[in-house]
Amino acid sequence: MDSINGILPLYKPVGPTSHDMVSWLRKKLNTKKIGHSGTLDPFAQGVLVMGIGKGTRILEYLKDSYKVYTMTLRLGLMTDTYDIEGQVISDEEVHLNERDIIDAVLSMEGMQKQVPPIYSAKKYQGKKLYEYARKGKIIKMPPRDVEIRSVEILKIDGRDVTLKATVSPGTYMRSLAFDIGLKLGTTACAVDLTRNVNGRYETSMCMKMEEYPEYDWDILSKYMISLSSALSDFPAVKIDSRFEEKVLNGNPIRLNWVLKYGNFQKDQLLRIVNEQDELIALGDAQRAASFLQTLKYQVRDEIVVRINKVFGTCSFGENETNGE
Repeated sequence: MDSINGILPLYKPVGPTSHDMVSWLRKKLNTKKIGHSGTLDPFAQGVLVMGIGKGTRILEYLKDSYKVYTMTLRLGLMTDTYDIEGQVISDEEVHLNERDIIDAVLSMEGMQKQVPPIYSAKKYQGKKLYEYARKGKIIKMPPRDVEIRSVEILKIDGRDVTLKATVSPGTYMRSLAFDIGLKLGTTACAVDLTRNVNGRYETSMCMKMEEYPEYDWDILSKYMISLSSALSDFPAVKIDSRFEEKVLNGNPIRLNWVLKYGNFQKDQLLRIVNEQDELIALGDAQRAASFLQTLKYQVRDEIVVRINKVFGTCSFGENETNGE
């Protein structure tokens, strides 16, 4: 199964860890080359973007996407993990004015200083915070800037508040729940969480575990996305097949090797594709696209892209389908 290379949006149910999902998929595909672009807590469900084969090498470029969550938080409840699975520290009835709740939630929009939960996968000196916390050692991380791009209240049912939020990468929804509680002069923790959108991937695009009891390429290919398509936000430079081997050896790309190119600026990250539109490398633009025509006019065969990552020729999988 090592011929499979691509991105697979997977729907993580409540219960398994993100690593459990990686292990499950490794067994189904009989390959170790699988990773994900961002952790989902066990109590959460939703979009988990998986990289398979050479797809693991582009996950770093998918981590900086905005995400959309639906979360229910419970006011008056506090746990050590800020979510329903943690040890309860306090649980009190609260009676708050609905208008105050709405105002507190809406006040979270914009840039915020947020402290990662002590039980999280955030790393400190090479170890994850929850590894320290489980041993009774509490590491307090400095606050960092996150953006709550938008937030809306979907429902208020007594102490339970359900909201939908679009947030920047690195935002902890559990911490957002805690901060809303503080804003209201009480405590709060997340009791239900769904990641609806991760970058360009939505729940409707995800393969579910129950759909895939055993290896079946026909099912898998319905959801798989090629490396080039997964990085389609980056402009492409198409290479003449005569020079493909030189690119695969890491040589900088000269103007005369280029068949076609999109619009890009100097120093921008570019997809390097072959004549079959397969991703073969990533590189940094040495010139703006607008200047390449000038180079052609002046017959200057200069270096226009420097390679920073080579993938080789990536067949998508069985039957060479591209999944689009």
